[in-house]
Formats: sequence, structure tokens, C-alpha cells
Amino acid sequence: YRNECYIAAKGVLKGKNISKHLEKNPHIFPDIAAQMIAIGETTGNLSETLIYLSELYESEVDDLTKGLSSSIEPALMIFMGLIVGFIAISVITPIYSITQNIRR
Repeated sequence: YRNECYIAAKGVLKGKNISKHLEKNPHIFPDIAAQMIAIGETTGNLSETLIYLSELYESEVDDLTKGLSSSIEPALMIFMGLIVGFIAISVITPIYSITQNIRR
């Protein structure tokens, strides 16, 4: 990404459109970003378009991280339960074996 943005910046200094460079690399940049930047360039509202795109992608990342944490939480609870169970059995088993060997 850094290299592609550097190349795009060089193109802008030469007078080329950012959207043309983004369209050449669809495997790196989404089509919607290239199309919206092209619209922003032609209408003169590039800064507003970039702000909108940043908010859009930020909300996508927030949704993904919330979904990821929601899916990891049950597995983490099971793992913690196993650890607590192992510790409880490790403590109770020696106590139980000691009390079995005590005779009146």
C-alpha cells in the first residue's frame, strides 16, 4: 500500500488523476474507492469524498472487530473454564487422597 500510494503521489505531481492509478490496481484498492474518488475529482469535492470514504471504512473495521470479539468470547470462556477446572482438580485430588489414607 505504501509503495502504491507513493506511486500515486508521484502521478499527482505530474498532473494525473488519483482515480486512474487506483483503477489500475483493483487487487489492492476496492472499485468503490476508485469510483468515488473519480467522482470527487470531477466534481471538485475530493476532500469531502475522501472523508466520506474514511468514515465508511472506519465503520466497516469497527463492525468487523465487534464481530470478531463476539466470536472469540465463547471460545475464551470455554478455555478459562478448562483452566479453572484443571486447577480445582489439581487442588482437590491430593486432599481427597490424603483423607482416604487417614484411618481412625
